[in-house]
Amino acid sequence: MLLRHAYGLGYPEPNVTFALCRGSWSSPALRVYTPDDIVNELERAKVEYLEASVGVTSKKKILVPKLLQWHMLDFADGMESLLEWIYSQLPRSASLKRLIMQCLNGETKSPINKMVEVQPHESEFRYLLPL
Repeated sequence: MLLRHAYGLGYPEPNVTFALCRGSWSSPALRVYTPDDIVNELERAKVEYLEASVGVTSKKKILVPKLLQWHMLDFADGMESLLEWIYSQLPRSASLKRLIMQCLNGETKSPINKMVEVQPHESEFRYLLPL
């Protein structure tokens, strides 16, 4: 029996993506999680990562980190549904959420592949510790 089957989750948990720090610039922050509040802590890690790594340029391009493209099938089945997923995960009051909606509802309806720019993975060493 594989250890994954003995100790792993029996279902996919996309928020784990935001708990795994590889020690690079593009990785989520290194955090300590507690068993009593793990669900809320993973949710907070996800939102903070999305707010820090997804962006919108002045030319109305949505910047998506390579990490989300690598793990896209954990959240979505394509780039369009990934953008919808990102939008749905951001807090209602987030300015990033408004900017993404402006891009998606823009007057010049561009194809998704023209609207999105995947940011390269920055593998240079760094541990980001949230305060």
